[in-house]
Amino acid sequence: SFVKELERVGVGRPSTYSSIISTLRSRAYLGTPSTRMLSSGKQQIAARGSRISAQRAAGGAEFMGSARGPLFPSITAFVVCALLERYCPTFVDPAFTAEMELKLDIIAEGAGSRCSYLSEYYEGPHGLKKNVTDMMDLVTAEEARRVILPSLNKLSDLALETQKYNESRDIGLFIGPWGPYVQWVNLDSTGTDNKPKAAPLPLGMTADLSTLTRESLVALLETQEKDGVILGSHPELKKNIRLKFGRFGAYLQVGETGDKDTTTHTVPPEFGGMGGRNIKMEDMSYLSEILADETKETDESSREESPCGLSLEQAIKYVNLPRTIAELNGSPLIVGLGRYGPFLKYNNSYVSIPREDDVLTIDAERAMQLVSDASAKNQTGRKSRSAIASLGEKDGHIIEVCQGRFGFYLKWKGINAKIPADYLENPTEVPLEQAWSNIQDKAREQPNSRVKITKNSKALEVSLPPKPKRPLTSYLYFCAEKREEVSKNAKKLGEISKELARLWGVLEDKSPYENRASAAKQGYEDCKRAWEEQCKIIRQDSTSGSKSATLPTSKSPKIDSGTSHVKSPGVKKPISAYLHFAATHRSEISKSGSSFSEISKELSQRWKDCDDNARKPYEELAAADKIRYAQELGELPSIEVTLPVHNFNSTKKQMKRSPTAYMLFCATNRVKVVGDDGKKLGFGPTAKRLAEMWSECDAATKATFQAMATDAKLNSVYKEIQQ
Repeated sequence: SFVKELERVGVGRPSTYSSIISTLRSRAYLGTPSTRMLSSGKQQIAARGSRISAQRAAGGAEFMGSARGPLFPSITAFVVCALLERYCPTFVDPAFTAEMELKLDIIAEGAGSRCSYLSEYYEGPHGLKKNVTDMMDLVTAEEARRVILPSLNKLSDLALETQKYNESRDIGLFIGPWGPYVQWVNLDSTGTDNKPKAAPLPLGMTADLSTLTRESLVALLETQEKDGVILGSHPELKKNIRLKFGRFGAYLQVGETGDKDTTTHTVPPEFGGMGGRNIKMEDMSYLSEILADETKETDESSREESPCGLSLEQAIKYVNLPRTIAELNGSPLIVGLGRYGPFLKYNNSYVSIPREDDVLTIDAERAMQLVSDASAKNQTGRKSRSAIASLGEKDGHIIEVCQGRFGFYLKWKGINAKIPADYLENPTEVPLEQAWSNIQDKAREQPNSRVKITKNSKALEVSLPPKPKRPLTSYLYFCAEKREEVSKNAKKLGEISKELARLWGVLEDKSPYENRASAAKQGYEDCKRAWEEQCKIIRQDSTSGSKSATLPTSKSPKIDSGTSHVKSPGVKKPISAYLHFAATHRSEISKSGSSFSEISKELSQRWKDCDDNARKPYEELAAADKIRYAQELGELPSIEVTLPVHNFNSTKKQMKRSPTAYMLFCATNRVKVVGDDGKKLGFGPTAKRLAEMWSECDAATKATFQAMATDAKLNSVYKEIQQ
């Protein structure tokens, strides 16, 4: 085995064998090809970035296979080994690797110098740097891609007898970004080919190096050149059926290449299809014999046997796939053959056909049985892997009790919710209605979730009070106390945050802030327990038949029936010092006719340039505004408002917004915007032209439309008051 060979030559040690194999696999030098094509559901080696190109060159994910199985060398490994053995022979010599390990052990024991060893290894007269530089200068593109195998230099007896090969051209095996391919090289000067012919190498042949001979590669390439081997004519379609080879092995083509109605069809692995893993040397030899004899190539009746063992009758049956073999519940039951093997298709669902059944001879009864068995496994009510119990069905989906990394939880569709506190010890005994209530509460906390709960649920008619706000931590209490002091020296938010973090780190006595945080946390826990108890009572009332409840709501009260406590809307919120500054200087800057974004940038820049003395008047205004807000807020207690029942099915009537100065300008000048031919322009060009006209207007014109907009807004407010 590979590990025994490493032990024999003295390379590596037991602790490094695993990493050596892992590195060789990640670089696609080794693979574990499967006997069948791997489907997307199978475990495969994950590849990213440059590793994707390495896997394609080696034969694709089908060659890399799963993480377990016998190891096979890839053709990429032969290319790399040939280059290293020619240009860096010292570094790929097992004796050099074994000697290097001994030197490293000496350095680890302190008897050697690591700097002198690394300098000699990298920059010495025969070091790595010189070898790589020479290789980069001497290696050609063809040599860096060509695979050198001993089997490609030998000719079979058939080739020697027929004298098919001549010295004017040779055949080469290369690796490319999309996988290995075969190509003619060294064409003579009298050849008519301007571009060398190439054919993809079936992925299955990359796992069996015994099939990579000159004869098999020539057969692949000449099959590509002659557009496949004609097996015969389809009796109904009256078109030729050709056997061809591609990246995934042998396949059938009905019709001529280039025609619109030409179709291709998969053949099973026993005939060299679905990856080409079972392509045999005798098949390729007989294929070469057919291509060499013009009579056998054009007249299929003169052949002693069928190419790759595939007869015309069998080819016709595979071409006729997929086919409908039965009707099940009014829907067709279709049997077919795809890239991953034979399958049954019913109601847009696919079921694999076992190996013991033949895709050509399977009957309707057996197909219905396979579909029924698969449907029973994939039914809606089956439990997930982590589910330990099913509580019942809601809205067509099962509510399950699952066990995860952090304990038990409820799962419905794509929503995970907590187990009620009373059932943590016995999660399987959670009542269905209580579990459904927790699921709905979790869904409301995820407004952006794709999972939607139908509006027919009773719990949606219940309005719950807002959840208590989480308390501040000790660090946040510290920041709230020191922020004003720190902001005198630091203007930017990032600088303030860094300085606060530094002061918190050097603070020795943090107990005052920790005590405040602990008291706040205790108060939060009490409020949360009261809130949970209140929600529990409300849910019980809603399930017992009560239609309304008196609930404290959040700042934006919902339009529900019942009584709600809301703050009076008459208190105007305070504004910051910067907004006072902007209100004072905005009119001065806007005289230049700048746009809104330019005015905002200029105001921001002026505020940054202000010193403490210049900012002081505006900060005093902001402080006075805060005091005013606190006083007004204290004088106006919360009032009880009874909200009317709202019909959500009716159309909401919204007040029409008054037009702006620019909108009035557009309404006046829209008719003037026409094209060169005098016709109206589209919406986009018209809007663009109106924007240009508005920017070119002088201050007097803009003032006229601004006055019109002010009048329109006053009229709108007056009408609203009257209503």
